[in-house]
Amino acid sequence: MNRKPVGKWLQFLLLLVLLVACGAAEVTEEQAATAVPTPTETPMPETPFRVIAYATGAVVPEVIPYDRLTHINYAFFIPNADGTF
Repeated sequence: MNRKPVGKWLQFLLLLVLLVACGAAEVTEEQAATAVPTPTETPMPETPFRVIAYATGAVVPEVIPYDRLTHINYAFFIPNADGTF
């Protein structure tokens, strides 16, 4: 029995099956209507407005606009025992 190589045909057939399987499926109107959630109004929280600055030791303290900030997060800050910095 003489067999011909089917490797290329088999590869082509598998690629064709893969492309057909990955094709876009039709979406019905019912599916489209339920797929996207209806937007709802989200209530605003009652928390106060905050303006936060992040600073490191490389920041010059004189250039920080203290009057415009509510909080300052300082990285790598080591206080002294007497409460000074």
